[in-house]
Amino acid sequence: MRLNVPGSANRKRAAARLAVVQALYELDVSEASADAVITAFLKDNWLESVSDPGMTAFDAPHFGEVVRAVEARRPALDAAVNAALAAKLQVERLEVLLRSILRAGAYELSARYDIPANVIINEYVEVAHAFFGGKEPALVNAVLDSLAKSMGRGESDGATATRPNDPAESDSDADAGQGSAEAAGQDASGDKRSG
Repeated sequence: MRLNVPGSANRKRAAARLAVVQALYELDVSEASADAVITAFLKDNWLESVSDPGMTAFDAPHFGEVVRAVEARRPALDAAVNAALAAKLQVERLEVLLRSILRAGAYELSARYDIPANVIINEYVEVAHAFFGGKEPALVNAVLDSLAKSMGRGESDGATATRPNDPAESDSDADAGQGSAEAAGQDASGDKRSG
């Protein structure tokens, strides 16, 4: 697995996002708690299983924060993702890894205003490319972009951004991005529609 992210600090955060998705997958398919999965990833040196020689460390605090927050806010995050998906598609019906990527991206967009939205989106698209060779990365891009817009996140917002809408705190905010993947010309699978 290889992530195309330059710079050592950026690679640590990118590696953390890759680990987050794998940890969320583990949470989704097992009865384990977030803390148990986090401990296992840290104890077993998760990076030894990654085939990217440039990835020698990951941002463990970021990893723990995102895994715990996604698990705690899952219903609100799922509502926000569902609002951004095409009308015929629901997060619960997505493949587990794809669902994990979207939940993690939705959390970061809703809570990490110190990180520019385009960085969050691009890195989760890169994570999608690490796992999928089809149209799933385009779906991740469309859904996360729609969520960012519905939250009032600009492309290069960062430390100075305000938090106008946080779907992880209010289910009513999820309606703002209704059907945006569909509006972007995609059908429920993320494929481009014709005509």
